[in-house]
Amino acid sequence: MLYLERTQYDRELYAPPPNSTPLPMRAFLPQQSNSRLSDIFNVLKIKQFAIYQSGHFISNIGFWMLRIVIGWEVWLLSKSEAWLGILAFSELVPSIIMGFIGGAIADRMPIIKFLFLGKILVTSVILTLTFTIFFRIHSIESVIFFMFIIGSISGLILPARLASTSFLVPTGSLSAALAVNSTAFNLSRFIGPALAALILIFFKTFVVLVIVCFTYLLFIYCLWKIRKITSARIGTAENNQSTNIRQVFFTLIRTPLVLAAMLFQLAQGVLLRPASELFPAFSEKVFDSGEVGLGLLNAAVGIGAIMGAILFNSGKTSTTVLTNIFKGSCVFALALIAFSLTSNLYIGLLILSIQGLAMSSSNIAAMTYVQQTVQINQLGRIMSFYSIIYRVGPALGAFLFGVTAEFTNLQVSSFIYGFLGLLTSLFIWKCLAKPNFFAHKNNQL
Repeated sequence: MLYLERTQYDRELYAPPPNSTPLPMRAFLPQQSNSRLSDIFNVLKIKQFAIYQSGHFISNIGFWMLRIVIGWEVWLLSKSEAWLGILAFSELVPSIIMGFIGGAIADRMPIIKFLFLGKILVTSVILTLTFTIFFRIHSIESVIFFMFIIGSISGLILPARLASTSFLVPTGSLSAALAVNSTAFNLSRFIGPALAALILIFFKTFVVLVIVCFTYLLFIYCLWKIRKITSARIGTAENNQSTNIRQVFFTLIRTPLVLAAMLFQLAQGVLLRPASELFPAFSEKVFDSGEVGLGLLNAAVGIGAIMGAILFNSGKTSTTVLTNIFKGSCVFALALIAFSLTSNLYIGLLILSIQGLAMSSSNIAAMTYVQQTVQINQLGRIMSFYSIIYRVGPALGAFLFGVTAEFTNLQVSSFIYGFLGLLTSLFIWKCLAKPNFFAHKNNQL
């Protein structure tokens, strides 16, 4: 079992200041509180987490603005669904290699320092891309190349970003903190596309990219403010070097419930999430709504995801956790099937909000379970596997989805992948639902 007790770690790193009321430490799996919102507000009282989350939220707005504006730029240059799939693939696929490297680094150096340096590099590349677009010396190939570089750096620091919450809040507050993460990420998914679409109506692409650079610089400043927070995060050098990535992989294989949670996320990533990468094409071809429709489609998913984060209820046992993730995957798949059957924008937005709710709730459940279960000195490397699922799954899926849509159409492709996602979720659940699967005592929360 990967679990390592972190009570002493939490006690040392998060000792409350004099004359303050300490946050209550909960059981290994947080018990259901009287108010989910109360948990969220309490975790925001942790200073280092609040600073980090502020900067992260602002940079996420920039991230979604970047995704929208680059996707739109590539669509205008190519008018091809396949090129949109290639764009997503080129940005996300570097995570396969860079994620493993980044996970190992995250277990050997302060996470905030690692994120700080990585975000500086990403911002520099985005600024260079902005100049090429401003001077009109860009092409589809050059944009793809820049997004590949951005994806490589982002993939390198992604395990650290995914694991950072575990070192900014006590273990008992992890579920609430991840809900805040999800809420902020998906609120930015609402704000970012809306801002990008609005700016694109009146200004050129490079104006959006300048704003993106500014949001990233604000996050860099927040990381600098908390740069010393994670100094106690590293164990001894011996502990951190005792397990290589290959050993971590085999340890993961021997922890079936952690692996199961990640497999559900992989199925969602490859088969269900990629449809959102082709929203520029959906907006113009299916809903005939241009930039405004593009912003609304992304915003609908974001609103649903925020609802999922607020309403999220983690289970008390491994069985209920996996059940919640399974239900979320099934609803996600059914929503994509329903989305494929409509060409009415307003009905599509309603369906996407349900899709976002299912995606968010299942993702928080999986992320919480994985981060609460793994050893603290292996978390970066375990999250490197999770980062592959998180980024490479949608990248591969977007490429396949785009090629399928090129030979059929967007709605047929959505129906096919939604149906495959539903079958895959049912298959994983059937494999997990053996009578002795949940019975092993080491697999209980």
